[in-house]
Amino acid sequence: MSPSQPTPPPAEYIPVDAIAPQVDFVSYWRVSASTRHVYVVPSHHFLLVEAGTVVATNAGRQFTAGPRDLLWFGPTHRNEWGHPGPLAVYQMHVAFAAPPRNRAMPLLEGMDRLPVVLPTGEAFGPLRAAFETVCMNLPQPHAVHRLRVQAAVLDLLALIAGLRGRQPRHELITPWERARLSLIVTGPGAVKVEDLAHSLAMSAQHFTRCFKYRFGIGPKAYQMAARMREAAHLLRHTDQSIKAIAYTLGFRDPKSFTRAFHKQLGVQPTQMRLIPQTREPAPAVTPNVLFPVNVHLLPPGTNQEFLANTFHSRQRPFTQRRPSDSSAHARTHRAT
Repeated sequence: MSPSQPTPPPAEYIPVDAIAPQVDFVSYWRVSASTRHVYVVPSHHFLLVEAGTVVATNAGRQFTAGPRDLLWFGPTHRNEWGHPGPLAVYQMHVAFAAPPRNRAMPLLEGMDRLPVVLPTGEAFGPLRAAFETVCMNLPQPHAVHRLRVQAAVLDLLALIAGLRGRQPRHELITPWERARLSLIVTGPGAVKVEDLAHSLAMSAQHFTRCFKYRFGIGPKAYQMAARMREAAHLLRHTDQSIKAIAYTLGFRDPKSFTRAFHKQLGVQPTQMRLIPQTREPAPAVTPNVLFPVNVHLLPPGTNQEFLANTFHSRQRPFTQRRPSDSSAHARTHRAT
């Protein structure tokens, strides 16, 4: 090879233009009991912590991650992670190329490997949106859903690259991501769908079609889910009256709020408030997500036996494992 020719990447890396993501499973877990997971990582495992603390042991080193942290575990025959208390976390297992290159790592400029723990800061919202997109589309059978999954994984990599300082912060959020995040804002001053459509130079009808095509749900339904999520939080954690909550969230009167709440969540606001916080059951669908929770979501044609045979996962009681002396300095390591 002549000196003028670029050196090809090592076999364990895959160039950006050759990335073809294949997601084995994705899930969103909201649990209260502590536990520890021991399993095999055939390709790449990502966790995005929404609430709580994750303690992981990877390659003999111990890492601690908290809310808004992203974790990455590369291929290994034994990986461990657990949580000492309540936890809300997204997770996804993905290969960036088909076998036999399923263990290959994306070759991102300036990174010899992905960081094990990465604080996400302002990028948490777009990262969560990427995980949500995969959750909503991975179980669906059609090509459009597979393309959405692949695009969401590429978005995740772009956000990681951006967090590592390889692009300006303002480029982390696309116009469509900004529109989606705007719909999460609740209250009388919440943005109107018509105003979002105007900001993107399109009609409200065309905006609604494009939004539903991208995210699998209409903008008004997405906005209503955000309002109900906030309503459930206020009912559970404050002593505000139902009337005050209704007006806070921009409803005309308590009756319209009660009807919307019951339609969205299946219970009355008064019933939500009476559920003991320490014994609240985990519902199939939570107020702030639009897909099943506490279950692995799989591609069409894949069953739970695939997970058992591939990952050999075991659950154990959580114990704070003491790292060896050579890795004691990494006890609370947070990679940057």
